Amino acid sequence: MKICKKCNEPMSRLSNYYRCRPCYNAKARKDTWKRTERTRWFQLKQNTPAWADRDAIKETYRDAYYEGLVVDHIYPLTGSNVSGLHVKENLQLLTNDQNLRKGFKHPEAQKS
Repeated sequence: MKICKKCNEPMSRLSNYYRCRPCYNAKARKDTWKRTERTRWFQLKQNTPAWADRDAIKETYRDAYYEGLVVDHIYPLTGSNVSGLHVKENLQLLTNDQNLRKGFKHPEAQKS
């Protein structure tokens, strides 16, 4: 019987993996999360103009952290018709529920 190299639990003898199924799935989830985060930070970098006040942006994120809020882009960075910039003027502080309700909607689309 094979032994999982990560958790040392016995695996089925038919397994072609070096890790048991739970360890294999955990690694796959972690890899997916890393890929998603990498894409998000790339989008932020691409949508931050050279003239943006980075200190003001950091201050907005700091305020959100201390107030228990989330930072939302008024105009989404990846909109279908229009994309916003990662600048102070495009950021707002919302509760998590408000942010989930808003989704990726353009502000004008919410009114209708």
